[in-house]
Amino acid sequence: MHPRAEQTRLELLHAAATLIRCTGLRSAGLNAISRDAGVSRGALTFHFPTKGALAASVYSEARADVISLLDVVFSDLSSNPAAGFGDALWRAAREDPVIGAGLRLTADGEEESAPRLREEVLEALHQRTAAWLRDHPDARALADLVVVMTAGLESLSRAKTHWWDPDISSRVWDLVRPLLATAEKASDEAVDPVPRAREESAAT
Repeated sequence: MHPRAEQTRLELLHAAATLIRCTGLRSAGLNAISRDAGVSRGALTFHFPTKGALAASVYSEARADVISLLDVVFSDLSSNPAAGFGDALWRAAREDPVIGAGLRLTADGEEESAPRLREEVLEALHQRTAAWLRDHPDARALADLVVVMTAGLESLSRAKTHWWDPDISSRVWDLVRPLLATAEKASDEAVDPVPRAREESAAT
């Protein structure tokens, strides 16, 4: 695609995402989207013949970004990735309109059907957290906690109240990180108890 055409496409995606996040898909009209993007209605329909096609592209862009974020955070299992992703997703949904809007959409560009990207991501987060803590007896319950907190904070990111403050997200996750770190340590010791036994022997 020509660089100028690609730039126009990205401007349309950003304008559409901003409106979808603020007003919902149904209220995001094509005229408003083209106006906010600073392009003609003809340019909009050249790239996206229908609003559904435009919304589906917002979903696709958001999904790629969120899955990439999930992969990056969980690539370092020593960094408490479950809490790290929960905090990172909240900030991304708050700061990036494409991610914020995309979380509300399905693969076909709908907003009211399921599963939306939000549900897909939460399910993936639950699976990865449970796998990370797989040898802890409460792995699933801890994964449940991570998902509930992530979902709640993501919802608050759209509320535009005092809960919009990123410091709140950091404070909440700071309370949970020690719990997850302790669970990870217990899970590791369940897999390889020999080093732990050696430590105790050396201590005596």
